[in-house]
Amino acid sequence: MVENWVKLSNFLHSDQSMVKPDGWPYRDRIVVMDYESTESRMHRDTVQAQGSRFVVRADVANCFPSIYSHAIDWALRGKAVAKKDKVKSSWEPKLDELLRNCHDRETKGAMIGPVISNIAAEVILQRVDADLVAAGFEFTRYVDDFTSYHVTLEEAERFVAQLDRSLAHYRLQLNTRKTRISSLAEDSDSDWITEVLMALPRKKRAGAVESLRFLRHCEASARRHPQRSVLTFGIKTLLGKRGCPQVGVDSKRAPNPTVDLAILDELFRLTFLYPHLIPYATRQLAYCSELLSKAERERLAHNLRVVLAQAATRRETSTICWGIYAIRKILKRSVVKNLAMALIETDDDLVWLALAASGKKYVPWVLGRMSSLIANGAHECLDHWLMRYELYRIKELKSHQLDNSVESWFVKARPAGLRFSILE
Repeated sequence: MVENWVKLSNFLHSDQSMVKPDGWPYRDRIVVMDYESTESRMHRDTVQAQGSRFVVRADVANCFPSIYSHAIDWALRGKAVAKKDKVKSSWEPKLDELLRNCHDRETKGAMIGPVISNIAAEVILQRVDADLVAAGFEFTRYVDDFTSYHVTLEEAERFVAQLDRSLAHYRLQLNTRKTRISSLAEDSDSDWITEVLMALPRKKRAGAVESLRFLRHCEASARRHPQRSVLTFGIKTLLGKRGCPQVGVDSKRAPNPTVDLAILDELFRLTFLYPHLIPYATRQLAYCSELLSKAERERLAHNLRVVLAQAATRRETSTICWGIYAIRKILKRSVVKNLAMALIETDDDLVWLALAASGKKYVPWVLGRMSSLIANGAHECLDHWLMRYELYRIKELKSHQLDNSVESWFVKARPAGLRFSILE
């Protein structure tokens, strides 16, 4: 991609895309995500909706896991040319091949997260954008979410049909469950945002009662809008307004013992019901940690252990990792052995790494579980490569314990300083 960026970037200039891969390798970030402010997005929607009666909101089904690697070459050179070229000596099919190699040589699916996957998706979806523009449609797209306004229902239906055909050309499909046509007279897609913002305490340093009422309001609104991230939006807005920084960032404003501790307890209550909120409870916990007494630390650590135990049964990786961080790094408390073994039995590399990195005493337990899986035959060459490499890097695994046919790169990577965790 670096070697051919000038050519590749010619395929990444869709006016309809809200994601802008731009400037590589001259900028710090390869992909610039256009996170609009709420005011900007609402104004853009208002302008686009003027003169329209219907709105289409469409979504690509399993976008990244469904990307067909050859479709990248089709998007760059054209399907007919790509299929006819048997030599495949140019950079476009080479890119296809290298992206397959990143995904165990499979033609279907791109890894979720890496920037190369974002760019591959944009190459394909910007060709879909071009098809829709050529058909006379106006719309915007954020990654794989399309929004388009129309005067008539028939026009909206034609947009959905054309989008479906254009995606199918590159072996992608519409998510029929999330794709819908709504009347603007009845569409309430943004009503919940207005509802949350209207309930937000007006004072920057609102009292505990106002703050808790706001969170309870968001909780009730979330029940009315189950498909929307109401609680996440409301909590992020409240914490930002109160000056609570991201985890690891120094605060510019001291927490209020009365208000912020009350908010912390409310977030812990919500986390029991909605485990995906644990990053925000952890954020508030880090902000208030110096205000906590020993008894409060013990109480919160106990509550987090309960959340972790429940998350282990559901194999909720993100919840577990945040919980381990909150208990070990912020509260400075232990993950008791029974709980640690339950977490290890999730057989999740990221959980193993989070636990091992939080204390050396957990490393032998992880190693024991991995050895047991291998001894019982529940091991394939690609299973747990991440944890195996990290254990090899810190010399807990020896060279003779590696699968030489698959893990020979371990021996080259360790002297080069490659690492995936803070494990020491």
